[in-house]
Amino acid sequence: MKKIRNIIDGELFEEFILENVFNPKDYDILEKSHPYNDKYYVLSNNNPDYKFKCKKTNRIFWIECKFKNEYNMYDDFLEFKESQFKRYKKLKEPVFYIIGTGVYVQCVEELSIIPYDEMYPKLFLSQFDKFKIPIDYISDFNELLELTTKKP
Repeated sequence: MKKIRNIIDGELFEEFILENVFNPKDYDILEKSHPYNDKYYVLSNNNPDYKFKCKKTNRIFWIECKFKNEYNMYDDFLEFKESQFKRYKKLKEPVFYIIGTGVYVQCVEELSIIPYDEMYPKLFLSQFDKFKIPIDYISDFNELLELTTKKP
């Protein structure tokens, strides 16, 4: 049951990101992960959730979406599969993780967007806090870079 809930939350969070952060009027969606299906597996689901092209700058980048509800937010925060890191490292375009928290995925309260180079297999709250962003549209790739270039 928990796995199904996580799948549903993940798919709803991906929709939230499109509606509230990376608006299709500013970005072309070049690739998108497919909904979960236990009958077959789509190999492109090995990639991050979205591949975008910024219409203003023509820069292409990937976004991996993760949602963590507040009920279990402080237990190891988030762990990622090592195999996922290895696959993402091979991508030629930049990869960013966008992580949302809240009681329910329909009520996202906080967002953090972390560049791949700043990620580790285990994400702690301090790393999440370092890259916290407002829940708002990111108008272009340059703004994305500004938000993810944090000074210590």
